[in-house]
Amino acid sequence: RETPVLRVNHALRGVVAPAGRARLVLSYEPASFRWGLRAAAAALLLLASLRCQAHFSRRRRPSPVAGGPPRALAARRGKGSHC
Repeated sequence: RETPVLRVNHALRGVVAPAGRARLVLSYEPASFRWGLRAAAAALLLLASLRCQAHFSRRRRPSPVAGGPPRALAARRGKGSHC
């Protein structure tokens, strides 16, 4: 059966229990903690989805050959132009 929790001191709580053997269970489950867990899980899912989207949407570009500009860049400049 439930028994009221009494304020004993500033930081202590007390319960009046009958003499003999008894099982006393105190639980503290603030709603703000559950909301915080939900917000953290939502943020984690959002970050993971953004990371996956960035990873899979990235196109692989061939690296330019060492010693000269890529062919497309050289074609735009013209063959004899040095400007």
